[in-house]
Amino acid sequence: MNENRLTEKQLAGLPNLLTRIVRYGVYFVLFTPLIVSSKFYFPFVGPKSIYFMALVEIVFFAWLILAIFYKEYRPRKNLIFLALILFLAILAISSVLGVNPSNSFWSKFERMTGLLMWFHLFAFFLVTSSVFRKKDDWYKIFNISIFAGFLVSIFSLLDKAGVRTFHLSDGFGTTLGNSSFLGTYLLFNIFLIIYFLLEGKSKLKLFLVIALVLMVLAIFFEGARAATISLVGGMGLLAVLYFCFVPQEKWLRLLGKIALLVSLVIFLVGIFFIFQKGNIIHEKFAEMISQDRQIVWQIAWQGFKEKPLFGWGQENFELAFNQHFNPGLFTAGDIWFDRAHNVVYDILAANGILGLLAYLGIFISVFYILWKKYLSGKVNFWLTAIPSVLLVAYFVQNLTVFDMVSSYLMFFLILGFISGFVDGEKNEEKEDESKSTRTEEREDLPKKTLAIILALVFLVTFFEFIIQPARTDYLAIKALRVPHQERVKIYRETLNTSPVGKYQIREFFADQSQVIIGANIDKIPKETTKEELDFVVSELEKTEKEV
Repeated sequence: MNENRLTEKQLAGLPNLLTRIVRYGVYFVLFTPLIVSSKFYFPFVGPKSIYFMALVEIVFFAWLILAIFYKEYRPRKNLIFLALILFLAILAISSVLGVNPSNSFWSKFERMTGLLMWFHLFAFFLVTSSVFRKKDDWYKIFNISIFAGFLVSIFSLLDKAGVRTFHLSDGFGTTLGNSSFLGTYLLFNIFLIIYFLLEGKSKLKLFLVIALVLMVLAIFFEGARAATISLVGGMGLLAVLYFCFVPQEKWLRLLGKIALLVSLVIFLVGIFFIFQKGNIIHEKFAEMISQDRQIVWQIAWQGFKEKPLFGWGQENFELAFNQHFNPGLFTAGDIWFDRAHNVVYDILAANGILGLLAYLGIFISVFYILWKKYLSGKVNFWLTAIPSVLLVAYFVQNLTVFDMVSSYLMFFLILGFISGFVDGEKNEEKEDESKSTRTEEREDLPKKTLAIILALVFLVTFFEFIIQPARTDYLAIKALRVPHQERVKIYRETLNTSPVGKYQIREFFADQSQVIIGANIDKIPKETTKEELDFVVSELEKTEKEV
């Protein structure tokens, strides 16, 4: 019996070891936006997403052991936790009932935002909200995030100056690969800097000011219009909220409340007239938004009306787009979209009205917790107003763009902060009671068996969800660099390794085979050419049957 029990020394060292794994794992996660590699298919997306999910799995399983053995590491079941659970449940249901469940789960290397990524994002939220509950912990996390954003901004500005630090960038977002993605990511870090500066407690004020200037310049020179407008509007909203609650003079607070009410009315009226043709607001908005975006929003609306409850399924907007294709796109600009470039239309088409309501519920739960804490005097104004304004700015800018792993990382980091720290008031009596019952709880658990099971589950998930997708991502590019006689072999290995992006990879191989064979038609044996073309045709036929 004693052989199956951990020694007291081991028990004492276990939480320290696991919390270090979690702590440093989260620190490294924050550098996700810097991960780029030309050896992978879609070098700006796949490597970032796999890097993020790999670290999240490591910290999640470390946290899971902590949560099982020690009560104080278990998640708080607050409104944010429940709202995320509800949204994930609807994503899962819409994916299962959707037109392509496989694509909904695995996604493709160009996006990597399927159910698999959402489960990892939720795991990241669980870890951060459960382990980091002290202000100093979160200050360190935010400082590291700001430093990562500082580096991203430097690379972006160097790129604009003609210094190619990342040869893949071509001047578009540098390490993010797209100016809009860079703008969304930096928007979060800018508001974090503003929080530190207004709180006035940071010892790194000079660095924060320099980082702020560089981030704003990066957004401006990259031409991230949505982020720029959201930042300016967010600062205006922050100023209005300040006058609503902070000044001692009643007349200033009254003016602030009037300004807030007027701003809200103007915003709602503006939104109404934007979608009503024949007025100057609609015309000005149409000038700002490209015609192809307006058409694709109409397509998304048609897709929603066809499947209004749960939508077409996560990551299946492209199928709704094909079903309701509008020929007007041929004269408007781009003729292919796998996103509506509007968070409302995207969710309506992919996850239906229930998905949109659940998504909005996440924001409502955050605002409720923040302002309830502020009005009860438990947190100060800046800790309430800045996260609130940040999330409003984030939502508004997503009305013309969409999320990728770097912005989702920041969004869930903020959710973890609010759930774990702002809403994480500690009850000392309960904490002491929890510590007093630790030993008894430890003794009752079959520790070795449970540890072995968790280790096996970790190995299986890490292999299937991290290693295999990484191999597929790598092999997709390797297939184009091998001799002609080996290409079909690598094609097969790529498609058999992991289901991630299989539909897009099949099309990619078919397109590349045409180009390569066309350019080397006299150098490749006819048998090799026939084998390769037969293979890509058979794979495209599989896609036709499966989709």
